[in-house]
Amino acid sequence: MIWQVILLSTGAGPIVPFALVGRFIFGCRVIFVETITRIEEPSMTGKIMYKIAHEFYFQWKSLRKFFPNGIYGGPLI
Repeated sequence: MIWQVILLSTGAGPIVPFALVGRFIFGCRVIFVETITRIEEPSMTGKIMYKIAHEFYFQWKSLRKFFPNGIYGGPLI
């Protein structure tokens, strides 16, 4: 059986170092969901994680201009 480890975060800043180590050292798949509280501007964590994550979700259509390759998921919480 092959196991794949996934790191999933919903906007907390401390995920950045864990995502870096998980992705580049342990080969984890990284999924990030930009916090629902960011409606018009992305968070600093979101800006960083957009470049690190395999899948990046945002919850407001107004963020599409910041994350053109991200996935709009609507309110996920």
